[in-house]
Parts: sequence; C-alpha cells; structure tokens
Amino acid sequence: MEQLWTQLKGSLKSQMPPHRYQLWIEPIKFVDGSDGKLTIGCPNRFFINWIRDNYLPVFQEELSRAVVAPPEIRLEVLKPKDIRPRKDSAEPSSRTNGCQLILPAMSEPISCRPLLNPAFTFDRFVTGASNHFAYNAAKNVSEGMDQGVSLVYLLSSTGLGKSHLCQAISREILSREPQSRVHYLTTEDFINEMILSLKLKRMDTFKEKYRRCCDVLLLEEIHFLGGKSKTQDEFAFTLDALINSNKKVVLTSSKLPKDISDMHDGLRSRLNSGLMVRIGSPDFETRVRILDKKARTFKVPTPREILEFVAEHIRDDVRELESSLICLNAKSSLEGRPINLELAQEVVQGFVENKKSVSAETIQEFVAGQFNLDVEDLKSKSRKANIVFPRSVAMHLCRKYTNFTLDAIGKSFNRNHASVLYALNSLQKKMRKNYKTKHQVNLLERKLKDLFLAETLRVGKNTRVH
Repeated sequence: MEQLWTQLKGSLKSQMPPHRYQLWIEPIKFVDGSDGKLTIGCPNRFFINWIRDNYLPVFQEELSRAVVAPPEIRLEVLKPKDIRPRKDSAEPSSRTNGCQLILPAMSEPISCRPLLNPAFTFDRFVTGASNHFAYNAAKNVSEGMDQGVSLVYLLSSTGLGKSHLCQAISREILSREPQSRVHYLTTEDFINEMILSLKLKRMDTFKEKYRRCCDVLLLEEIHFLGGKSKTQDEFAFTLDALINSNKKVVLTSSKLPKDISDMHDGLRSRLNSGLMVRIGSPDFETRVRILDKKARTFKVPTPREILEFVAEHIRDDVRELESSLICLNAKSSLEGRPINLELAQEVVQGFVENKKSVSAETIQEFVAGQFNLDVEDLKSKSRKANIVFPRSVAMHLCRKYTNFTLDAIGKSFNRNHASVLYALNSLQKKMRKNYKTKHQVNLLERKLKDLFLAETLRVGKNTRVH
C-alpha cells in the first residue's frame, strides 16, 4: 500500500506546478495500509480540511487509474514523531539558511531556491524585433545592472516567452551568485501561501520571507491579484519594502495594470511605475529561427522548406511552434513516414485549422452533450446552478478556441458583453479556488481539442499542399 501512495505522489508531481506540489502534497506521509484502506497523515487539521476539499477527488481518480479496486483514503493528523525535516532541505549558506522558513507543524521548509526548467535559459531564447527589448531588460536584471529600474513588468499574450525570461533571470543570478535569495513563483502560489500563513497565524514569517529575506522576486500572472483585496494590500507593502531596499522585482501578465479588474488604485499606480516591457508575436524570420533552433535541440533533422511552412501558419504562440516539431517527429516515427510537406500540413492543421473551424454552435453542442443538456438551456435566461456552470464553460471555450469577440460570444448566448465578461471572471475565480473545478474544465478542453484534432487530421489526408 505504501508503494501505491508513492506511485500516486509521483503521478501528481508530474502533473502539478512544483510550488503547489511542495506546499500541499510533499508534506503528506504514508501511515497505514491495513484493512484495505490507505491511511495518510497531514501536518495539522487545517491541512486535512484543505486536502479533503481540494485534492481528495484527484487522489481517488488517480488511484482508480492505478488499480482495479482503489482503496478508501483516510486522512489523519501526523504524530510529532512522524514529522521530520528532509535531510536535503538545508542550504550551505547562513544567508540562505536565513530564508528557510518553517510553518508550524509542517516539516517542509520553504526554500529560497526555485525549481527551474533547464531549457529556459538565455542561450535558448531566440530574439527578434518583437522581443529584443524584453530580452535586454531581462539580461540587465540578471546581471545586476541598476539603471534606476527596480520593477520590470513583462506584458504579452500566452506562449511568447514571459516564463522563459523569468526563469532565465533566476538561473543566471543563482549561477553567478549562488547565495542570492531568489523567489520565483506564480501569483496563485503567492496567494495560497498567504492564505495558509493567515490560517496558521504565521504572517510574520510570510512577511519576513518576501520583504526582508528576498533579493529578487519574480511573480508570474500578476493579473490574478484582481479581486483579492487583502492580498493586494500585502503585495503593495511587499513591493514598497523591496523597492526601498533596492531589490529587484519582475512581474508578468497578459494584461496592462489598467485592465486588471478590481485592483486598488494604489497597487495599480505602483505597477505602472515600473519598466513596462511588451513582448509581441514573433515575425516570420524569427519564427523560422525559433523552429530551426528547436529542431537542432530536439535533434530532429527538418528541411528548411518545412520550417518555413510551419512558421507561415503558426504565428502567435512559441509553445505551439515547439509542440509542432515534437508532433511532426512523433508522427514521422510512429507512422514510418518521411518529414515532408504533406506530413507538415497534417500537423499544422491540428494546431491551426481546428481553431478556425470551431464555431460557437459546435462548442455549445459539445458542452450541452457533456452535461446532458440542450443547447437551448445554455441560451436560456435560467440561473440554475446546473445550467450556469456549463454555460460559463461554453463561453470560456468560445473565448479560447474561436476568434469571437465578447460581443459575438454574447450574441450566441443571448447575452451582452458585460454578462459574458462576468461569467468568464466568475469561472476563473472558481478554477483558482477549487482544484476539482479547474481539473474538470481542463478535461473538457482536452476532449474538445482531441475531437477536432481527429477531425482535422482526417480531413487533411484528402487535402494537398499548394
């Protein structure tokens, strides 16, 4: 039974953001496996309640995949003798040790050293006209150049390199000055950590970590602070403390400060005072160079004409460029076919044509079918919970997988722009607060993408490249 729990933790670790896994899953210990029940221990009662509300359904789902008859999961508070710090948690420097903050009844210290993707380095970041300024600004931060700038705000759509630059900054600083106190995390993790600190009455520890025990703070997706009044207050004080101490702060977002809803004017003003750096979509030549570099990294020999074809059709997301090469190589290997224009067309269609062909009506039919509803239910004025949630999910999918404006989405649901925006924001809040909701929406997204990927690849077989 202990091996089953170890397997479950390994599966979760591969699926969850590293900071969230360390905070909520790593401290849980195997206790007993008798009577056909899996008993696991948590540091305290609050921890148990949080796991029960947010992760227990996920545990049960993972167990059902691993064994035919998954055991019942029992949660209990760990005994003091079972709570031991990890042997590898200590850092070699007294300065770094000063940042090892231990929450009461939790064995895992919160390390100053972030977990970084080894592929996200400055050497692997391909620059062009759209991102050259952002690259230089990030390099300046990593090299400790002052230039009167303490706050850098990286602004771009998803998949254009914000996370890459943030992690490259962290890696460069730590490689040059290993004792530097670098905190790299998402805004969601910052919020969750603050909530936990409040529950455990350890806000002094939280403030010490981020205000006085930090040289560089890198926070992703700062727009998630919208509507979080108390967290905004705390973050504003943290910004002041760091900037007044001549520390560095790097924030990322897909929204300008003025476009973040429900944000205090004081915090908005602070964000606007930083160096605003936009990252645009890469031009054609930059996309080709990105693909060429990725192909060399993945050791996938790809003719120039194939790279140009992919670059011509996948334009707005660097991650999709990388994924297209992986998919191209996989289809070539699994199907025993050469990498040529015909194969490239099939791959590109899986990334591009499905977005163009998906209509609001198709998404409405898909969502209605998943929730055993009629499309007319989604378009109705009903405010019943069993209809409001699917309607919000359908609007979310329309926003993500079509080129529709909010007005166009509203018309397809017999609603106005404001109603759609409210529904989308409400769903985002639910997804941030409830892991089960987020998991459900992500599952529906995967089903929708699989459905249309299969369809476009089927159609692509009968289409020639001109």
